Amino acid sequence: SCVAGMFVGLAGSLRAPDARVVSDAAHALRSLLLSQEALERVLDLPSTNFSELLTGLIEVMGADTLDPQALEHAGDALTYIVVYDPLRKHIMSETSGNLEHLLAGLTQLVAAPTLKQYASVSRPDGINHAATINRAKAATSVLAVLAQDNAGRMKVMTRHPALSMLIEGLTILLKLHDPSIQWNAATVLSNLCCCHELCEWLMLRPPEEVYGLLSSCFVCMNSDHAQVSRTIMEAIKSLCVAAPYRMLLLDDDGLKSLFFGFEQLLMSTDGVLVELAALCVGHLFGHKSASKLFCVPGLEEVLVPQLVRSLTLRLQTPQRATLQAVSGALVRLLRWPQGEEALARMIAPWHKAEVNWLGFTTSPARPMEDSEIPSTSNALMADLMAGCLLALKSGDIAVAGEMVEVMCIWVGIPEPGWTRLLTLDEHAVLKLVTLVTELLEHMDEEAVVRNAVVLLSCFSLDHRGQAFLSLLDPTHIRTLLVGLRRVHRASGDQACADLAATTISNLEETGPPCWRRWLAAIDLSAPIVTYPTAFEGML
Repeated sequence: SCVAGMFVGLAGSLRAPDARVVSDAAHALRSLLLSQEALERVLDLPSTNFSELLTGLIEVMGADTLDPQALEHAGDALTYIVVYDPLRKHIMSETSGNLEHLLAGLTQLVAAPTLKQYASVSRPDGINHAATINRAKAATSVLAVLAQDNAGRMKVMTRHPALSMLIEGLTILLKLHDPSIQWNAATVLSNLCCCHELCEWLMLRPPEEVYGLLSSCFVCMNSDHAQVSRTIMEAIKSLCVAAPYRMLLLDDDGLKSLFFGFEQLLMSTDGVLVELAALCVGHLFGHKSASKLFCVPGLEEVLVPQLVRSLTLRLQTPQRATLQAVSGALVRLLRWPQGEEALARMIAPWHKAEVNWLGFTTSPARPMEDSEIPSTSNALMADLMAGCLLALKSGDIAVAGEMVEVMCIWVGIPEPGWTRLLTLDEHAVLKLVTLVTELLEHMDEEAVVRNAVVLLSCFSLDHRGQAFLSLLDPTHIRTLLVGLRRVHRASGDQACADLAATTISNLEETGPPCWRRWLAAIDLSAPIVTYPTAFEGML
């Protein structure tokens, strides 16, 4: 057809010796490819002519002697081609070598020696730095499209002739203080990191390469442009999910940069960034090698308490995905003994022992009185309780179970930790007991039920906790007693079953007389659906 012939002619003009002819051809191609009909005609080109068109556009993008507008038009034309889904699939599926050639050419533009010189402290004269940047920007835009779906990512991963060179180029681009370039480079990296195999390959590169790339990512994490931060955090999240053990092998400076960046993002007003940062924290603290983090100077003493505060504050979110990420990160952090100790220092801080110059203790260590604890401790306790109640009311059983586990960790803090929980707002504590009791009905969620039984057993241990259990309404008292009986008889977790039986015994033997009456009113050996009709009147 006439249009197809025009494309063949323009593809030839892209390699003409006259710079003006090349520039006019690039401009014409850009204008033509704005039309879907023209894109369809490109799809009909013979393989040889199509390869010539792609090669010509890449050569124009890399030419030093052409004006910047010709470079820009060639980049736009190539972008229009790969954005058009049938053409992109054609490039991906054919065996002519177009994909390998395209990837190699684009990578040369992304990792050009002039780009390294531009990024250096002293930029040499005589180099068209603007053209260098425009080439990299156009090349990363095309690469981002090629790697935007699973098929494309795998093709780029398996058929790229110089993948390490591409990563080297992205490492440089991410450090440039140009939001559009950073976003393009971050998009390429994020799209590629969605490929699990590439994440593993990447994290097995030499340590200096890995740290170089991550250092560039750290620059973008707290960018003033939310889209840049979001995109680079998607890439970091993929790396944390695919290879957490490799992330934990970073040196002390790298780990501090990573986690202080996460902590800042947790305080962001952007819910997406909060969710991504929490997911990263959860994956890293959930790995068995995370004990290394507590050996990094400054992390345990400074950062861990900050993370606990930030995550606790972020529990109060209406977004379920964010709540899931935050609760998961918090419980994984507090499961470590050092995390539990950090929580204890905030909830039940102690005065240090005073020692005179002779080395004798003049004042022993003692817990701070309620009036002495800092306002941040009171705020933390209130936020933890509010976050737990929100999680229990969210309808997400897994999140509810995680937050009950957090409350169990709190209860396990030596006095005055338990007392501080009971002296919070009475309505909030009663609501906590009520909602935790309801979890006993989810027998299919073994971990959730176990956490609920542990917390309820703590309330059964002394008269203060029993008093809150006594304030439950009749329906919930029945749910509590029958639920504990059911756990004792039917749970596959023997330790949990024994604890449920102990909780019932605690209420019967040491609780107020009302508990013995209530226990007598319910036949614990009868089928669960059978309740005495007189039970309601006894409360």
